[in-house]
Amino acid sequence: LMAAARELGIEFMSTPFYLKAVALLEEVGVSTYKIASGDITFFPLLQEVAATGKPVILSTGASSLSDVDQALQVLAQGGSKQITLLHCVANYPPSWEEMNLRAMVTLSREFDLPVGISDHSPGSLVPIAAVALGAEVVEKHVTKDRSLPGPDHPFAMNFTEFKDMSEQVR
Repeated sequence: LMAAARELGIEFMSTPFYLKAVALLEEVGVSTYKIASGDITFFPLLQEVAATGKPVILSTGASSLSDVDQALQVLAQGGSKQITLLHCVANYPPSWEEMNLRAMVTLSREFDLPVGISDHSPGSLVPIAAVALGAEVVEKHVTKDRSLPGPDHPFAMNFTEFKDMSEQVR
C-alpha cells in the first residue's frame, strides 16, 4: 500500500490498533497517524504515537469532551504538536439524526484545533456539509464492491462516488 501510495503521489497514513503496530508503521514510513475512536482512551498507544512526533488525526466517536481533553493532554505531553480532531458517529452506518455536525464546531471552539469528519453515512451530503462548517479533513470508506463481507462495504463509496465527492467538496 505504501509503495502504491507513493507511486500515485498520495500521502500514506495508517491507524495502529496495537502498540507494536506503531513500530511497524515507523519502519514503513507512515507520515501521519490516525487514532480510531475506540482507542481515544488507550493512553499507551497515544504515548507511543506521540513519541514519533508525526501529525495525529484523532477520531472522537462516542467520546465526551473530557475524554478528548485527556487524550489531547497525553498526546501533547508525549510530543505531538500537530493534531486534528474528527467528529465521528460510531454507528455503521449512522442515522441522519445522529450525525450532529455541530459537534464538529464544538470541537473546534473548545480545543482550538483543526477539525474534520469521520463519516460512515451513505453518499456525500455529510462531507459537503462538514466542509461548509469548517472541516479540514474528510474520512470516508471506499470499496470496490459493496457486496463484499465486512462491516464497512455496504455503506462505503465506490471509486467513482469518491471522486465525485472529492470534486464537490473542493
